[in-house]
Amino acid sequence: MWSNTTITAIYTQEFPYLAVHNNNVIGLFYDSFKLVKEKLQFEVTLMENSQEDDFNSTLDQLKKRNATLALNFHQAMPRDFLNFDLLPINIFFNYFWVVPQARRLRSWDTFYRNFDTPTWLLILLLLTILSVAKYYFRERDLVLAFLSYYQILLENSNLRTVQIKKTKIRMVISVSLLSFLVLSTSFKTAMVSSFTKRRYEHQISSLEDIVNLNLKCYATEEIKSSYGMSEDYLSGYVANCTTIHKKNKEDILKEIALKRSAAMTCRAFEFKFMLEKLYWMGYEKRLIALVPKKVMSDNAFILSPFTTWPIRYLCGRLVFLFMWCGGAPGYFPRPPTPTISSPFSFFWTTQHEYNNTQHPWEAHPAWDSNPADLAVVSEECRSSFHHPTVNP
Repeated sequence: MWSNTTITAIYTQEFPYLAVHNNNVIGLFYDSFKLVKEKLQFEVTLMENSQEDDFNSTLDQLKKRNATLALNFHQAMPRDFLNFDLLPINIFFNYFWVVPQARRLRSWDTFYRNFDTPTWLLILLLLTILSVAKYYFRERDLVLAFLSYYQILLENSNLRTVQIKKTKIRMVISVSLLSFLVLSTSFKTAMVSSFTKRRYEHQISSLEDIVNLNLKCYATEEIKSSYGMSEDYLSGYVANCTTIHKKNKEDILKEIALKRSAAMTCRAFEFKFMLEKLYWMGYEKRLIALVPKKVMSDNAFILSPFTTWPIRYLCGRLVFLFMWCGGAPGYFPRPPTPTISSPFSFFWTTQHEYNNTQHPWEAHPAWDSNPADLAVVSEECRSSFHHPTVNP
């Protein structure tokens, strides 16, 4: 139908789908679309959607037939689905939380944290027993016995008692000394660890940690919608998060990195640009980290005249890029039944593999961090989605 013709495609400019100064469109989205264009042998005239973040305006352009396809289209309001046939499609995608990076503890804090509560209680008990023993020996004029007792405790004398004749008392002293010797060894081990090992704060590693620490949360409408349609028990918490807009992203980033009092959602590729932003602000140390959150949902919807989902980061490579297309009434060659036949599946589904190191945003020196310092974990979010085609 589109062979040897020219169609109009409307798009919303959003990374990684960008228009450069020479009016060319770049990014992974368009790279996949070009393969479909070459396969069907048609030309495309691009038209930018002037109303950014207003997906309904893009849908209106399709309904008015001002455009044939919508590129980089994410989702629309529920009422818009009345104009579409819904086809079930299971896809995978990733969401992440940006949280403060765990900092190295100060020296005195490292010393304190090496000793847990039971250890401090045992030390207090030791001092109490020493005081009682000193009083007991002094009242009975057994000063040499106490000094020997104290020297044994410091591992500076042989295990013997002086001027003590009763067997029961000797047994009590021997047992207490052996117990305190174990405590002494543990104390010295903790002391050595305090001066030789680098200790860090607890790294936030889950949404549960974010909730328990009472951090202020920020989330995009897309992610809030996904959580709202899921069965996750923390969906209510995410629903109450402040919505992220393009204008307040930088302020949120500063609040996370500097004030360490907030967390926000993002995608993996956005994290690279956050690191670059902090680097150019003068912060060379890692101040933020990525945390995954898995969401399960059986009733989620993506309205996609054109959408690319998902982008999965596995083992340093970008894999599994799925492309789905739809169009305005009368344009899109869809089957009459709500199933996609194999020829169209062949045309409209592509899979590619990209090496992350081939992209310019991977080359910044600020991102060459020690792998041990990276708190990046990829965990997939699985949902049941529907692919719409337009009613004739």
